[in-house]
Amino acid sequence: MGKFDTAIRYFKQSLSLREDIGNKQDIAMTLFYLISASLDSNNTKSAQRYLDRLRFIESSEKNSFIKQLRKIAEASLLKTSPRMKHRVEAQELLQKVLEEEIVDHSLTVIALVGLSELLLDELKISGDQEVFTLLQAMVSSLFDIAKHQDSHNLLVKTYWLQS
Repeated sequence: MGKFDTAIRYFKQSLSLREDIGNKQDIAMTLFYLISASLDSNNTKSAQRYLDRLRFIESSEKNSFIKQLRKIAEASLLKTSPRMKHRVEAQELLQKVLEEEIVDHSLTVIALVGLSELLLDELKISGDQEVFTLLQAMVSSLFDIAKHQDSHNLLVKTYWLQS
């Protein structure tokens, strides 16, 4: 059994416990982790099922955190598509998260990284100076956050995006 399978198994156990407790935000966060782990293991069907469950929770709660979490999760799934239409939708969702009030700094960082990755792909295709300038600004923001939080993982990701 691979590491992703093990992670997914533990996230499913966590989801079951959190559903017993009933905290919707914790349930949403665990669904987000399940979506991420499913995408990392190239299982888009499972990711879609978890996203559907996250959408259902979002529809029953007036919670900005859950709303932003769903947008990021949906963008992550859309990013896996080879269709430009879906990648544009992913960019729009992540941009919306970045334009909204910051409800959790980690969500902002995830949205910045995701949008930066999409812009990098777009830059490789188009070579557009406007995209380059926007990407530079985002990477600079990520670098500042990484330095401020002393986050080595984010710093590595930022250097990767810069290269």
